[in-house]
Amino acid sequence: MTLPLQSTPEGRPRLLVVDDDALIADTLSFALGAEFGVLACESRLPAI
Repeated sequence: MTLPLQSTPEGRPRLLVVDDDALIADTLSFALGAEFGVLACESRLPAI
């Protein structure tokens, strides 16, 4: 079963970034934040 893509209130698609290196997660969030609603997590468990 596939779920529909969720978007932000502004209409941007959401993107989940999971990386144990906070610098990489922050950099990706900054770089992609204009086009996506980015949620960054530092491990699998919080991402679920």
